[in-house]
Amino acid sequence: MTKINLDINGQQLLAELNDSSAAQALLKKLPLTKKLSDVDGYIEKVAVLDNQLPTDQMANPETLHAGELAYWEAADGTSQTLVLYAGKTDTWPNTFVIGRIIDGDYQSLLVPKNDSLTVKVTKA
Repeated sequence: MTKINLDINGQQLLAELNDSSAAQALLKKLPLTKKLSDVDGYIEKVAVLDNQLPTDQMANPETLHAGELAYWEAADGTSQTLVLYAGKTDTWPNTFVIGRIIDGDYQSLLVPKNDSLTVKVTKA
């Protein structure tokens, strides 16, 4: 597991990425800064990525949990996002868990509806 920092509008979260192909590819793209958008009634925030990440031998979970980080890509490859979950939800096809938040109050950042958030992702 590799630790990363998530700076969301000046508030710090510590996360760890798993050893999946998508997580390791994201790690190589750091540092990155992206706008976070609300999706799915406050349960998740998403940041649009510029390129697809590999998902070789990755399984699509049945349920996603609060604090998890995931990678989602459209079936046609036209859209890909980093997803931060603030609550438990059923998964969508092509959604892959790549890590989890291990320290910091992510609920206060991710739960309120707020489309003016920016996330800076760096290696810890």
